[in-house]
Amino acid sequence: MKDLRGPVSLVLTVSVFAIVTVTTSCKRGAEEKVAFESVAQKPVNFHVQEAAAECGLPMKILEMREFGSDTKHIFFWVLLKEKPDSPKLETVARSILAETIAHKPDTYHVFTIHFFDEAGYRGTIDKSREFAKASFLPEGSPDKIGRVPIDHYKNYKLLLKFL
Repeated sequence: MKDLRGPVSLVLTVSVFAIVTVTTSCKRGAEEKVAFESVAQKPVNFHVQEAAAECGLPMKILEMREFGSDTKHIFFWVLLKEKPDSPKLETVARSILAETIAHKPDTYHVFTIHFFDEAGYRGTIDKSREFAKASFLPEGSPDKIGRVPIDHYKNYKLLLKFL
């Protein structure tokens, strides 16, 4: 009769390892989901929350960063309670742009807004998955950044992309 202790032990060890790994990853995913209400609003230098009131969507600015000196870029990471349809998301993006431009006219060459919803947010922007991105660019092209004058943004176009 053949001794099966070695192969049986190996199968049992691999099975236990697989169960522990799956259980741990499931628990981790459940713990990482963050409720919209529990996320702290980052302080911003202007009244972007007015944009939320205009649109009727609960919104929180997770982060805002400015980069560059000759060509200034501004980035927003925005948490929405839920995913809106394209026209409503465009309204949110345009409201954020309008508030930003009203408080700092002719300052930025590029605007980028990353959108997250409550279901996809995992506590930090690095761990989360955005569902859409809005870019406000000269003539709608990244190739025109710094080459087209800001000039009250009259030649700028909003590009909205669902990911």
